[in-house]
Amino acid sequence: MLYVNPLEAPHAFEHGPLAQDAARRRVALQEMEQYFARLILREMRATIPEGGLFPRSAQQTHFEEMLDDALSAEMAESGQLGLARMLEEQLRIGEMQKQLQRTSPPGSGPGRSAAEPELPVK
Repeated sequence: MLYVNPLEAPHAFEHGPLAQDAARRRVALQEMEQYFARLILREMRATIPEGGLFPRSAQQTHFEEMLDDALSAEMAESGQLGLARMLEEQLRIGEMQKQLQRTSPPGSGPGRSAAEPELPVK
């Protein structure tokens, strides 16, 4: 089951508790991968045509939802999709860029020396 508060999600990685705690960040990213895997499985199941030998019942639908939830949890735990790993890497790169921007003096961007004046853009 997912435990990420959607109201805090947009800023959780910037200045929230997930910014300091690597374990909580890893869990949140794994839950996001689980949610993505569940969506994939649900959409794949929706492509199966209705009908057949046995009519589709509410019990069968409920069982398939539980099965998709269990399969998506196993996929996220094993890292088969690699989504959590890629997001973690992107967040780490973003943090490094923010740290570089904080430490570099204003007006000195990448490839620009401090002696070169900044030219106005027309």
